[in-house]
Amino acid sequence: MRSLSWAIGLCMIAACSGDSKGDGGTDASGIIDGDADTDADADADADADTDADTDTDTDTDTDSDTDTDTDTDTDTDTDTDTAGDTGTPAAPDCDTWCTGMATTCGEEAILPYDSCMALCDSPTIDAMPVGSTGDTSGNTLGCRLHWLEEAEAAPTEPERLAACASAAASGGEVCGSWCDNYCDLAMNTCTTANPNYTKADLYVDRAACDAACAPMPTDVLDGVSVSDQQFGYGDTVLCRLHHLQVAVWQDHADLHCEHAAQPPNDATCSDQARPNTANYCAFALEFCPTLFPPGTDQGMCMGTVDALVGPAYIEGPFPSFTDDMGPTLGCLNYWIMQTPLDPLLCEVADWDPANWDVNGGAGVCSRP
Repeated sequence: MRSLSWAIGLCMIAACSGDSKGDGGTDASGIIDGDADTDADADADADADTDADTDTDTDTDTDSDTDTDTDTDTDTDTDTDTAGDTGTPAAPDCDTWCTGMATTCGEEAILPYDSCMALCDSPTIDAMPVGSTGDTSGNTLGCRLHWLEEAEAAPTEPERLAACASAAASGGEVCGSWCDNYCDLAMNTCTTANPNYTKADLYVDRAACDAACAPMPTDVLDGVSVSDQQFGYGDTVLCRLHHLQVAVWQDHADLHCEHAAQPPNDATCSDQARPNTANYCAFALEFCPTLFPPGTDQGMCMGTVDALVGPAYIEGPFPSFTDDMGPTLGCLNYWIMQTPLDPLLCEVADWDPANWDVNGGAGVCSRP
């Protein structure tokens, strides 16, 4: 299933309440060009024309006329395109991937940028192996950059979307299978070998993880407003993988590893999960801060919106995540999750009826 709109990288904190890959320079589009392109064109034209006319009049009349024309034209054109003048391609780097995804593949990007970099270039967890430039498959940064380049050059929108799905953090079943990505991350993150994780290992070994992952569904709820790989709810491997990624970029494995477990956590990766104020507030405070007074934190936001559940909004079941209108928390969640790439939707996702300027003063998420 293709999602309807933007993707997000903000974690679903809410629902629940190195090797360095380096930075490079960026051009105006935010895409790294690690190449040095030198074009030296040296055109030397030395034309020496010497005409020596000597006329000596003696008893013997000798006229010696010597004309020497030497024309040397040397054109040397040298074009070198190497990374750092080493003759080898630049190594895959996280800044290129994070900025390129935001520019070209917004539907699948992890936003904001700092969250993307915290995942890709984590100092404690190898969440995305570097791989090599030119990788076209496998769970590597190199593979994702290859498909990002394909997306940048895609001649049609369907081709761009397909390439972006492969370039995403979860790999799109191209840069590693769902279970490759899930188990690689689970075994590195939800383990006592991770100094920031204090609970029991999520899986005793890789074989146990592979066995648990194999039957996990991949069919994401149809009609949600973000990409399949970014939706942190529902009984799918994609949901669990998303929460593992959040565990890394938030450095909060104790909280999010349990959401990635099998059997599912009813609040998140379950078809019993319900749209909630926690998820709404996580997005609102990050991407629409003007919806609340300065200094509002997550708990304060949730308390404010929770007070309207009943009088103004309905806490609907799992399918209400697809509500794009009507007085439900699902509707508020539907629109707030699109605001990372379209700030104008903050008005549509506003929780406060007193602020509604849309629909002649009525909100989209309100009673007809």
